[in-house]
Amino acid sequence: MWLSGIMTRRTVSIGSEASLVEAARRMSEENVGCLLVIDDGKLVGMLTDRDIVTRAVLERKDLEKCKVGDYMTKEVVTAIPETDVLEAVKIMNRYQVRRLPVVEGGKDVVGIVSIADVAAYAESILGEVAKMRKR
Repeated sequence: MWLSGIMTRRTVSIGSEASLVEAARRMSEENVGCLLVIDDGKLVGMLTDRDIVTRAVLERKDLEKCKVGDYMTKEVVTAIPETDVLEAVKIMNRYQVRRLPVVEGGKDVVGIVSIADVAAYAESILGEVAKMRKR
């Protein structure tokens, strides 16, 4: 199975010049734990709720003045839609990431895969195996 079959196609993004308050508000409104940081149509980073807490809140920064670009993860690991799910799991494990943006053409984000997406896929496979054993 390719990532295109399990990825979430709806992604939520923000620009690097936005404030962390704006980012947190957007995460809350969209009910997501990360935002893709996109400038001029290009993926330049990723910001998670954990990034905000561990990099800014704990240091008592003024979140209105803090810019997303200063707190985001800049080295984003990505995959393409045709990446095999098992290979994606290996990539996520190797780089210790919980979310993997899926890009086409080297830059256009077409989706995102999370550990939860992989777990749901694995659960469906196990369900099918269990059905086959009962036959």
